[in-house]
Amino acid sequence: MAQQQKPASDWQSVLGLTGLLSWLLMFGVVDYSHDMLMAKNDSESPWATIYEVSAGYVLGFVGALAVWLLWQLAQGPVPEILSESPWMRGLSALGLTAVLASALAGLVMHNLGGLSLTYDSAFVIAILVVSFGVIPLYRNWRS
Repeated sequence: MAQQQKPASDWQSVLGLTGLLSWLLMFGVVDYSHDMLMAKNDSESPWATIYEVSAGYVLGFVGALAVWLLWQLAQGPVPEILSESPWMRGLSALGLTAVLASALAGLVMHNLGGLSLTYDSAFVIAILVVSFGVIPLYRNWRS
């Protein structure tokens, strides 16, 4: 029997929409801040912090979505954004596993590369935004 989901509250809707728009914006910020950081070649530049925050947020967001979608695939009923075909489910699981592995590898490599706590903080914030904002917003939208 399917579990009844409660609708997203106002704060979850705002968090989900703001988080999603921030994620889309961060793609450009990551690219631009990386270019500026390489041009200045100064790890103490404010561009270094901007790069860490934006890269951490992007990878955390993608990783959290991959975990949620993999969990949905494992539980049974497939969300509308994934195919019902068994072989497509397998391909989706394979692709999502690769995305999750990339996000986790990025987290490990950035930490071993000497990035500060700002990267990790942005990574965790993105996970919280997906968990408490984007997923409830999706569930609210589809019902």
